[in-house]
Amino acid sequence: MLQWMFQFSRLCVRGLISVSGAALIAVAIVITADILLRKTTGLSIPATDELAGYVFAISTAIAFSFALLENANVRVDVLYDRAKPRVRRLIDFLGLAALGLFVLLLAWRASLLLYDSYLYDSRSISPLNTALVYPQAIWVAALGLYGFNLVLMILIALRALLLGTPMPGKFDRDTASEDSIEVNAATQPNGRPVEPAT
Repeated sequence: MLQWMFQFSRLCVRGLISVSGAALIAVAIVITADILLRKTTGLSIPATDELAGYVFAISTAIAFSFALLENANVRVDVLYDRAKPRVRRLIDFLGLAALGLFVLLLAWRASLLLYDSYLYDSRSISPLNTALVYPQAIWVAALGLYGFNLVLMILIALRALLLGTPMPGKFDRDTASEDSIEVNAATQPNGRPVEPAT
């Protein structure tokens, strides 16, 4: 069940991260066009920085989930790689639990900000006069997705710690090491695959 939820969530997050990447590229094109217009005609596209801020905040929140599920977070693994598998699983669980406490605080404060924006009908000080509740709602939803994925990973890490089951995907260093050994064994010194004997 947890493995299926992990695979489904990772598939959804990969789709969202593709949309976020496309949005960031679109914003970069708009900003480039704005700069060129300023230099050549003296005109500018209104509220470019505001839109870029919304896209960046939402994309970053989605990227949190992507980094979590793909094990792409930057960390120092000097001692981690030397530890036994059970110790590594304990470190994974403690690290995810500590991250969970931080995300809980982050989501709580973001929810309070969203509630205030709704309560006072807060709007941006720009020509767009955007009701801040809309971009903030998407941002909080992306943080909520991150929180859901984090709870999922904590449960998976707890199961791995208690039952000795491997962590999914790139999290499991033992499986990764075995895979690399199999690949190396099936290649020649020049890196080409070994041709099967006929």
